Amino acid sequence: MGQDEEFTLTACLPNLESSEIESKIKNVQDHCGWNLKVSPNLKEFQSPDFEELMTLRMIDPDGYFRY
Repeated sequence: MGQDEEFTLTACLPNLESSEIESKIKNVQDHCGWNLKVSPNLKEFQSPDFEELMTLRMIDPDGYFRY
């Protein structure tokens, strides 16, 4: 962690609609309530496996954090 206390997008999940990184960043920024800072070294997570997906759905059954 550096001195900057601002939230910074450092990784994102795959986007089935587009494989282009700019589109993925725009999707995250569109669902954020502020001007989100983006790391120049943005990484892409692997899609969650079945068990991880089921755990997420139990924690967030209404899909509030889906985007």
